[in-house]
Amino acid sequence: MLGQGSANNQQPRFATLPEDEWHVTLVTKDELRALTADAVQEATEELSTRCFAIGLGGGAGATKDLNPSGVYFVVCVWPKAQAFRAKYGLPLKDFHVSVSTANRHDIDKTSYALLDDNGLNLLEKSAMEALSRQVMLEQKPERAVEIATLLCTRFGGESSRGWVRLADAALLTGRPKLAMLSYAHLINRMVNGTLEDQESVGPPVLVHCGGGKGRAGTMIACYLVAFGFAPPPSELLQSSTDSNDRCSFRRALVKRSIASHAAPSTVRANNALYQPWIEIHSDEVGRKGCERSLGQGSLRRAILDRCNGVAADRKKFLGLAATWSKHATAIVFDIPTKLCEARAMQRADHPTLPPGRRVGFAIRQHSSTFEYPDLAEGFETIVRITSVEAALELVDMLSPPLPLLKFPRTAHLIDLGAATSDDLVTDIDCVSLPADENTTIVITEKVDGANMGISLSADGALVVQNRSHVVNSETHRQF
Repeated sequence: MLGQGSANNQQPRFATLPEDEWHVTLVTKDELRALTADAVQEATEELSTRCFAIGLGGGAGATKDLNPSGVYFVVCVWPKAQAFRAKYGLPLKDFHVSVSTANRHDIDKTSYALLDDNGLNLLEKSAMEALSRQVMLEQKPERAVEIATLLCTRFGGESSRGWVRLADAALLTGRPKLAMLSYAHLINRMVNGTLEDQESVGPPVLVHCGGGKGRAGTMIACYLVAFGFAPPPSELLQSSTDSNDRCSFRRALVKRSIASHAAPSTVRANNALYQPWIEIHSDEVGRKGCERSLGQGSLRRAILDRCNGVAADRKKFLGLAATWSKHATAIVFDIPTKLCEARAMQRADHPTLPPGRRVGFAIRQHSSTFEYPDLAEGFETIVRITSVEAALELVDMLSPPLPLLKFPRTAHLIDLGAATSDDLVTDIDCVSLPADENTTIVITEKVDGANMGISLSADGALVVQNRSHVVNSETHRQF
């Protein structure tokens, strides 16, 4: 019974709510008033009621021995309800069931509030998988690593979701090597065959002729972190706002740790390039569409293309983005009204405001009601743009050109005669190789490959170069 002491069958130490008053709040009264009739019907008739009870949580003085003055509740995870809220532009919610008469609405009621994490060892696999996803949505990567690690430890090969969640959380906490190993856990090592897409994307490209554990393995890992086994999208750095599309890029990586010390930093640097900007255009999706898109906790970088001339509107959108946004920036295009009107009259393809009398009226109305943004609204930065040159400078600042990432180099242990002048050879006198009579040292032949550089041509095709020569599958059989 909730509230009982652990030593004997004593009465609950805190005042409990009658069981017929226990409930989970899907939406607040204020949120309910803003929902459409279709949304209310979906919530009452179609929404799955599968909800996982995670454990007893507490706050405001709550303790493991059930201090009578504390606030107590059952921490819950309700996946379909969370998806429902995101669909209608509502922020993430910490679902729970209040069980004590004492209650407060200003305390944390997520899994962080559990009175005893040992109870997680009793949860079934589906509950643990749901919890691991919930913690990721809450943008708590360290906690996500803990939950995913427990999920993988308890269920191992039974839960492919556990390894994917561990990899995703590891990337967010700056541990790319753990991410690579987690993605690769269920992939067979050195399986012969080819990866085939349902639709032909041109001739196959062989990236490496052997082991795949050094430079080539590192770069393949970088590629798969960004794109999985799918070809790159046509707009290389533009990610879809659909979470299903985003998940399709999270695939497995080559199995086995990469030996080079430079590999983790190389993968980390490469991953930093694939943090796409999500563009949300009010002219295309409308206000409701903007609210739904910003309310998704899976976003990392987003540009809201909307006038937002009134502080109250900006406050609404900042609140929706608060679950994931770390640094909200307001960009103010401070351009004279007459110049704005003249430019707008030249935009024949504008989706909502074509040239005409409405242009001048709309711009003058916006100018008369405009409230200049202030940091007190919740912005970390306010950028004032007064010219086209300033706008281009801001683009370069927020999305700089992609740098060139060099291959990590592995030094030869000893030169047996084949090393060239540009090869690195280890100073054997400086190498510490602890060995004794009980240590077995095995020397094997290196499965070598070609030094290759991979780039993109102007039309987006892969260009593979071996030293100073462009190569393809017909150049030599090793390619």
